[in-house]
Amino acid sequence: MHESCDADGITQEYFMECVNNMHDDLLCAIIPESDVKKYSDIIQQLRKVRFLDKVRWLVKKFNK
Repeated sequence: MHESCDADGITQEYFMECVNNMHDDLLCAIIPESDVKKYSDIIQQLRKVRFLDKVRWLVKKFNK
């Protein structure tokens, strides 16, 4: 995330986009590719999780 920021730093929009993308990528990585269609409804619901909860989950995940 920091590699692609400019001299002004990271914008709120860019930070939120990165968190949402990272959250989505990690969710999809948990589910085997053969079962993605099977769990698509659950994935869609997890994408609607509050932003702050996504951040907390990612911080917890990366601090392991």
